[in-house]
Amino acid sequence: MSAFLGPIHYWLYNKILLQEELTRDIAEFALQNNLINENNYSYADARPLEEIIDTQNIHGWLQERIHSAEGRYAELITLLLKDIDCLAQLKQTAFNFGKNHPISENANSADAYKIYNDSFVNGMPCDGVNKVTEQENDCVLWEETLDVHSSYWESVGGNAENYYILRAEAFKGMLDKTDLAFSELSPKHYGIGR
Repeated sequence: MSAFLGPIHYWLYNKILLQEELTRDIAEFALQNNLINENNYSYADARPLEEIIDTQNIHGWLQERIHSAEGRYAELITLLLKDIDCLAQLKQTAFNFGKNHPISENANSADAYKIYNDSFVNGMPCDGVNKVTEQENDCVLWEETLDVHSSYWESVGGNAENYYILRAEAFKGMLDKTDLAFSELSPKHYGIGR
């Protein structure tokens, strides 16, 4: 990566901030329902990128922010699901998060896929996680070529499947005002279509 901030850095940072917002929404649900206390959650610094990034190590700094965001999210969800069955409430919280970031009701599948790719952290851009396998105006199919999330969940004794469940709910919330549907066609193979 460059020694100067460019559009790709802002793009990735925005995805990290969205991950942090979802984590915050879930933490606030948990706090309101006395499922955790303030000591179980810490808020990330959400200042503008140019104010906080280490410009001598842009790639490393962004990578560390991904690790922090993914790790704290996995830790929070794992903590919540350890002793109580609140997955339905977490799914609703993720869906509501998505509804707060709606995709235009006029969007086609290609538009929706672009927003999906612009919204959810999937490692660094150079990881090339998402690979489109079919694209037409009313349908986009893709696969995740790498699992970049499981290690965060395994490190806290959690189940990475919860990551994928909640991400799907968040995206369904984003699509709520459209006539598009999101589906997992087979493990790590997804589609958006009418």
